[in-house]
Amino acid sequence: MSGAWARGRTPPVPAEFLDLLDVPESPSPAALTDAARAAMEGALSLPAADRDAAFHLLAADAYLTWACEVALESQGAGAEFKAILRSFLSSFLEDRV
Repeated sequence: MSGAWARGRTPPVPAEFLDLLDVPESPSPAALTDAARAAMEGALSLPAADRDAAFHLLAADAYLTWACEVALESQGAGAEFKAILRSFLSSFLEDRV
């Protein structure tokens, strides 16, 4: 994992935030969704008032956004979007239902 792929994004990722990300070298929607899930788990593991929780939440948002962008580049993006959301949300809903 590295930030090389993320460094090439438009608009550019702020350098301060980029240092906090761990982006797969050749990101796929599945890999980015897994990264989003890990970041969200990090946010949920911290007290709500902890500033680091906010950074984890921002990272989860970035990973999910990129997963959707990568999916847009492939055919069947609608089905891929559903798979991304189902994968991301299922791990959190199972724990709380």
